[in-house]
Amino acid sequence: MVGKVEDAGAAAIKAAAKDDSGVAIESLRRRSLKFLMEQDSPEPSIDMGVYASKIANLIKNYTSLVDVKKNVIDQAEKFLDSQFPKGASSLKKQLKDLLRKEHHISLERPEPPSDSYAIGAKSGGGAA
Repeated sequence: MVGKVEDAGAAAIKAAAKDDSGVAIESLRRRSLKFLMEQDSPEPSIDMGVYASKIANLIKNYTSLVDVKKNVIDQAEKFLDSQFPKGASSLKKQLKDLLRKEHHISLERPEPPSDSYAIGAKSGGGAA
């Protein structure tokens, strides 16, 4: 997510850039703004309209960008790996089992229901 915010900032700075000096544009492509701190030049201008639009898009679409459940479970597993290196695999399995059984939380996505039709139902349309 941090990379997406940095991309939004770079796009807004690029949109506001009036001077195509090459150094600024190349640094933006590499996502490095170190050149700004190394020079005594003023801060770059930023198109806040572009920046706000891109940030709003990230906020509105966060569920498609970040799988919060997976990230939290991954962090929990990393904790178990770091604190209990010998028994981490069994503890991770136990964690997932408890989350599934007692809290109804699972990483597996439910299968969509299959098409089922009532007796005598036909596909298509039109009455005779």
